[in-house]
Amino acid sequence: MKQAEPFIIPPGGEVLPGDIANIRFTVSENYFGDPVRIPVTIINGSKPGPKVFLSAASHGDELNGIEIIRKIAHEWDHDSICGTIVCLPVLNVPAFIAQQRYLPIDNQDLNRSFPGNKNGKSVNRMANSIFENFISQCDFGIDFHTSTRGRSNMLHVLADISNENVSDLAHSFGSNVIINSTGPSGSLRRAASDADIPTIAVELGEAHRFQKDLIDKALSGVESVLSAYSVRPIDSV
Repeated sequence: MKQAEPFIIPPGGEVLPGDIANIRFTVSENYFGDPVRIPVTIINGSKPGPKVFLSAASHGDELNGIEIIRKIAHEWDHDSICGTIVCLPVLNVPAFIAQQRYLPIDNQDLNRSFPGNKNGKSVNRMANSIFENFISQCDFGIDFHTSTRGRSNMLHVLADISNENVSDLAHSFGSNVIINSTGPSGSLRRAASDADIPTIAVELGEAHRFQKDLIDKALSGVESVLSAYSVRPIDSV
């Protein structure tokens, strides 16, 4: 029988089966040379299963996804988890602190920079560190977004339906609307899917706000996905 395995946190850390780790992981440095760290919660189930990443705030003013992932990481009962949930609630910490969409100073878009380049400029190094250390270890993922300032999106899924594995993932979320597209070059969902890590983007609401009704609906979608992939059996929800 297959056994649950540790989740590796480079360069030498690990999260053992049945454990939860809350860390701040260095992904780059700012223009003062100080480290840029992102919050990460690793929930490693005591039973074997898939590894899934949940990410948000690659655009720093998109708040709904942050609350979705916070609830999953810190309010859900994790005793029945099979596999691993990698929670990445704020990918773009500098933009989040500044409460703006793109990286401060150079106005670069993190969600057009994946899978990144370890020898590139700051945004490319951030993208590369996130992708290589966390995304690449996973079997599938969900990336949360909102609309930009002054606009609002109904809850919907963006997915490349021509990819059967991505299509299955998109339909398991249970949204009334799925928009078929490969995604822009450099977007996390496209880079991950191109690396055989099926990934969808979930759009909900508007920037600069926490919108409870939409957050609750998206949490139900995540529950549906995790049940469909046997990460969190339905009788534990």
